[in-house]
Amino acid sequence: MTSLLLAGGLTDPNLQALADHASTNDVSLIDLRGAPGEIPQLYFDLQTGHLIHEKARLSPTAAFLRADVFTKNAPPSYKHAMSGVIATLRGWCARQSAVQVFNADPFGRSKSVNKAAALNAAASLGFTIPKTCIGNHKTPLSDWLEQGDVLIQKPV
Repeated sequence: MTSLLLAGGLTDPNLQALADHASTNDVSLIDLRGAPGEIPQLYFDLQTGHLIHEKARLSPTAAFLRADVFTKNAPPSYKHAMSGVIATLRGWCARQSAVQVFNADPFGRSKSVNKAAALNAAASLGFTIPKTCIGNHKTPLSDWLEQGDVLIQKPV
């Protein structure tokens, strides 16, 4: 069964059309759209490849990820947080060869570097990658601190 991951703003009419289409076409929907003040809490464990949202492992087969451009007067903190969510999801999708990202840049025109994709590329070339968790969910970091691990925090 196809499982579609949607991420972006709740007021995005294109994301809503995809959600409506999924519900009428036997497509399981993983809905990570948010409204201001409703930022999905998730993380991507680079070692296991798992994408975790609210303690549940997500395994979509397809994704459509978009920054929220339709929410008017949203606070900058919301837009910044959602851009981090989208970057985390894009990094996870870049590692998953079986996940079809419908709105990926097919020509590689993006000038930004996705940190997760860069780490995945380095690992595929044989570089040793430290224990890495990318996201906005604090649970894995708290667990690592309790184990005595040293952490480096970087913005997504």
